[in-house]
Amino acid sequence: MEEHDKRFWRNMTFAQLRNRRVRVSAYGGDMILEFRLTPGIGHTLGARQYTVNGFDIGELFHEGHDGFMELTRQKAPVSIKLLPDEPEYKIIEDITGVQPGDVFVQTNGNKYPVQEITDDGHCLVLIDSNTYRIDDAAFDHALRPAPARIPDRPGLWEDKSGGLYTVWKNGQELWIIQIRESDGRWVNGPALLIGKTGENVNDSTTKDLSSKAPFRFHDGEL
Repeated sequence: MEEHDKRFWRNMTFAQLRNRRVRVSAYGGDMILEFRLTPGIGHTLGARQYTVNGFDIGELFHEGHDGFMELTRQKAPVSIKLLPDEPEYKIIEDITGVQPGDVFVQTNGNKYPVQEITDDGHCLVLIDSNTYRIDDAAFDHALRPAPARIPDRPGLWEDKSGGLYTVWKNGQELWIIQIRESDGRWVNGPALLIGKTGENVNDSTTKDLSSKAPFRFHDGEL
């Protein structure tokens, strides 16, 4: 069994590794799969489906006696890499680009939500329910919440918890419907209009889907 050099799973608990994305290489790199780790029986993690693109993967990790994850023996040698999650924030390094709604990060690491930008360009931040003007010299960077990724093309999409959706076009309109819950139960959810191709997402759909974002395109088998 070939293991990734860093053996990241030995420093992660079931809760920390659950729903994280991994890249699994097998057969000397001839087969490379990317998928989100989902719970199996007990404290085990692996691919939701037992076969992914023809490769029999199933359970990938199980919880060890010390509470950290162990690599489960596979039928073929594998190499595993932990992939980063979708970024939640955009970093703003120029103070003149800060906007209300950003998070002001001071040089000492303190973080405050930006409430307003004054006419002369200074940041007013919220501290203990009160608004204060903060010194520009204390600015290190700001964080701006990244827009929630909503499905933008036909196909299968997964939400952040592993729920599965199908997206299709009807003329110029893009529609979405949930077909499977995160626990694997098949459902027939309501059809929601995302919007017209090339236009902004429908406001009501954004409200319904934003709590489940970010979505990722599902390129594996059902």
